[in-house]
Amino acid sequence: MLSQSTTHELVERAKGGDATAFEAIYRQHRDRVFRLCVRLTNNVTESEDLTQEVFLHAYRHLHGFRGEARFSTWLHRVAVNTVMMFLRARHNRMNVFVSDFEWADERLPQPSPRPPSYGYKAFTCLALAQAIATLPERRRLVVILHDIHGLTHAEVGSRLRIPSVTSKSQLHYAHLALRGILSGSNTIGRA
Repeated sequence: MLSQSTTHELVERAKGGDATAFEAIYRQHRDRVFRLCVRLTNNVTESEDLTQEVFLHAYRHLHGFRGEARFSTWLHRVAVNTVMMFLRARHNRMNVFVSDFEWADERLPQPSPRPPSYGYKAFTCLALAQAIATLPERRRLVVILHDIHGLTHAEVGSRLRIPSVTSKSQLHYAHLALRGILSGSNTIGRA
């Protein structure tokens, strides 16, 4: 563990553009940041990506570190803020897919009622909801409007201001992507 004065020197050198100084900062703090990310997300894979995001954000905003607190305290705050923004965005993506669509005064047909979900069925519904949330926006909207709300391709096209043939192709590619995601092959056709 480096002393606070050594860390301060590294930070000052990194602010001046010294990449090796920032690399030393990264090596010194990466494990602690990673463990914090895991505690907040309970997901190792996401935490690996978030750790990189934290250090990228820290590098871009290093000039904002004034030295009034310890660098580790500042970096901890950067990490918490980065993870919280990620969790908020993930939560918003998960919630947007059924309820947040309002167009003028027109009302969407209500989705057909589902039987209560227990056990495996509940897991399947959650997996499908998460898979739909990962689709590109237009494809996600087409799936929601067509498959969940039961609109025709002409109605979907009208609401999204796209030709009905585009609605059909977007739905086709969305279904392919969903099959890939749900089967574990992760073939998301993003276009």
